[in-house]
Amino acid sequence: MDESRLTYLFEQYESDQASDEELDELFAIITNEANNTALLSYLEHSIRETTPDQLPDIEKWRPVIAKIIASQTSRRINRWWRYAAAAVITIAVGFVVHYVSIPKKEEAPVVSKQTAPVHDVAAPASANAFVTLADGTTIVLDSVSNGAFAKQGSAQLVKLADGAIAYQGAGGKVVYNTLHNPRGSKVVNLVLADGSTVWLNAASSVTYPTGFTGDRRAVQITGEAYFEVAKSKVPFIVRKGDMQIQVLGTHFNVNAYDNENNIKVTLLEGSVQVDAGNTNKPVKLRPGQQAEVYTNTMRLVDKIDTSRIMAWKNGYFDFTNTDLPNMMRQLERWYDITVAYQGQIPHIIFKGQMDRGVRLTDVIRFLNAFGVNARLEGRTLIVYGS
Repeated sequence: MDESRLTYLFEQYESDQASDEELDELFAIITNEANNTALLSYLEHSIRETTPDQLPDIEKWRPVIAKIIASQTSRRINRWWRYAAAAVITIAVGFVVHYVSIPKKEEAPVVSKQTAPVHDVAAPASANAFVTLADGTTIVLDSVSNGAFAKQGSAQLVKLADGAIAYQGAGGKVVYNTLHNPRGSKVVNLVLADGSTVWLNAASSVTYPTGFTGDRRAVQITGEAYFEVAKSKVPFIVRKGDMQIQVLGTHFNVNAYDNENNIKVTLLEGSVQVDAGNTNKPVKLRPGQQAEVYTNTMRLVDKIDTSRIMAWKNGYFDFTNTDLPNMMRQLERWYDITVAYQGQIPHIIFKGQMDRGVRLTDVIRFLNAFGVNARLEGRTLIVYGS
């Protein structure tokens, strides 16, 4: 592959002058594994051009190329993802340049204050989660150091090295705590007293006892949570309103946001029983199945792509078969913004994946490329007709 041609195509893309044919060509280059070496060379050249005295280890950026290639979900890729793939490379180049740009020792360091553009919103950089204790006290997890930081009954609340919260030494009097993960917050996880682990998406919470006693282990959730339940003869119960999920030891995901039109329970491993709390009989799921729970009915869906369901936990959005309002609700929770519509909402079904680390302006650029008009005013994303 001619590296000068690759440089030309990126320059056309960056200046918004690339034709459809040039975008097709650029995407074909990016998604062809045989071009990995040339793409890495392009990244290295871009870095060295900016910081000629540095010798960065460009091989560590090979996963960037692999991730782009993995984003090609079918042969028929729409225009959105041609832009997205090119953007990932240009963003990566910019990040690497910033990362390796270190002043020479003989020069006085120049301090440059980096601020986000006025009309931009960054993806969450930290988990803003907090725990509400039994007496109503709230503890922001980012404000505490690793190790024990609170006591509830005989249980110690411990912040682990990876940022997870664990309950250790549980026993005696049982009280209830709630872990809240607000909008605009990274995923946070919790290790319950029985060793079960819960991961919370943004705008989600879980209420749980500090220790489990009796004939059941029961928790309540809002929003979206992924559970890896420790095996036990005592049933583990997850409740959301009238619905409850019963398991003994398994891995499953629950999407139960109040502003969605149903609750989705997806099984990854083991088995679960879903009781919708209405006239429907409880159903048992097998791995790869999903129960969609509505107000008066429940539907069983087979052959679910569980990697799509777990995209949020693994650091990306999966918008396959997602309409615009659904996408906007996800963006509201992740970026802590408000979406406002002006005029008729475009009827568009999206396809593909997007890293959750991109800034909102990059998302807007992708929307515009897909024919969706959008602009950012403060923390309000306005979607409007043509």
